[in-house]
Amino acid sequence: MAKTQEQDDFGVSVRLEGSASEARVIITERCDPANLSVQLLGGLLRQHDVEVGKAVEERLAKIVEAYRADRKPREDIVAKATPAVHGKDGVFAWATGFDPTSAHSTDKKKEASDDDAVDFYNQSSYITVGAGTQIATLRPPTDGTDGRDVVGGVIKARPGKPVDIKIDASLRVDEKGCVIAEIDGLLQFHRAEVKVSPVLEVAEFVDFSTGNIDFDGSVLIRQGVRDRFVVKATRDIIVHGLVEAATIVCGGNFECRRGIAAKDRGQLVVEGDADVGFLNNVRGEIKGHLTIRREIINCDLVIGQDLRCDRGAIIGGTTSITGSLRAMTLGSEAETETVLVLGSAPLLTARLNQLKKDCPVWQEQLERFRYEQKQLSAGRGAVGEQQQERLTALNSEISDLERKLQDAQEERTRIEQEMATQGKVEIQIEKIIYPKVRFRAGDANFIFTEVLKGPAKIGWNERKQLMFRQGDGSVRPLRDVAQERPLAA
Repeated sequence: MAKTQEQDDFGVSVRLEGSASEARVIITERCDPANLSVQLLGGLLRQHDVEVGKAVEERLAKIVEAYRADRKPREDIVAKATPAVHGKDGVFAWATGFDPTSAHSTDKKKEASDDDAVDFYNQSSYITVGAGTQIATLRPPTDGTDGRDVVGGVIKARPGKPVDIKIDASLRVDEKGCVIAEIDGLLQFHRAEVKVSPVLEVAEFVDFSTGNIDFDGSVLIRQGVRDRFVVKATRDIIVHGLVEAATIVCGGNFECRRGIAAKDRGQLVVEGDADVGFLNNVRGEIKGHLTIRREIINCDLVIGQDLRCDRGAIIGGTTSITGSLRAMTLGSEAETETVLVLGSAPLLTARLNQLKKDCPVWQEQLERFRYEQKQLSAGRGAVGEQQQERLTALNSEISDLERKLQDAQEERTRIEQEMATQGKVEIQIEKIIYPKVRFRAGDANFIFTEVLKGPAKIGWNERKQLMFRQGDGSVRPLRDVAQERPLAA
């Protein structure tokens, strides 16, 4: 609402607009040019509390001059408020390729034509980051700058709002506002919180909606894993549902509450222990203990330590066990051929064989490099820059090979000592051993031709002969209840 103050004697007035946002000088036809001056107008403005500075006085001088020249009534703006500059809101900007809220690869699949060579299994909807990776930029809010109206009042600036995102301790913000991962893991953004989790959690199935998983950390799968998909993790893997004909590679412990139905195509590799509902047609290598809740059917397994199948059966296939074995039943009423290789330390044997294969190759390389080093060193005074670079490279390669050979020799010694102390055979079967169950332990090879009811315990005596004890009976040679045959049989 305008407020006007008029000087009746001189025909001039001042009007303030709105909330003192501007001041106007009004000169009517009654004003005598001889009486009009900058001092008159400035005084009138000051009576209205308008600040009169040099810039206002310069405007007033031009107004006086113009009115004296044409004596026409006029209305001029002589002062304007300085508006407030409101603060800017904070901004959280994802770095390219790290926005978890963007469209996943499943959207891209819909756009792909039938002719596109797209590996749908390897298209992942998860974003993994390494420690030190910048995943976003955080710009804090600004306070803004207050303004002033024409009478000197303050026009308050509105401060910007901070970003409504919580940044977890797994991330840090540097002095430039870069949001950087502190650990390796899965980038997650949920309920206005961003973090890097060492656990990748799959809410449903590993299928085309997720693609194959290759994660540096642990993986938790709430449902199951579909046919032909691959799940790899450097730490533990937990699957609540069924694993179909998939590949599981686990750097820690593995748990699958239901089991694996692999259809002869599934593979299981576990560095630690495994706890599984059942295994059906699985090729697997478990370096630690294996616990089975129900049964093992037609599998090809290598187990680095003990096998526990306390309430289930082992039917068909070949199972190699370094440690002890406990099961309810071996074989089946259908007399399915079932082979158990006991106390063989198969994983250690495989590693030892690989070292025996690698060491001669490394030794040959070492001798070749040493010979070349000797030839170059013999003419050291005359070697050029290129030869000197080669000599430096040779010294490094020789040092590396010597270290590899030394490490390999120490590992071979350790494996051989460990294998010498292993080889125990401790078998406990609670219910039945069916015909066509075969035991291989060292040089011994026994096949059952008749049903042996449990509980039965089988093991080596001090002379590495396989012995058995049925219930509370006496200890007898296993050949009394099973046929000993040559290993080729």
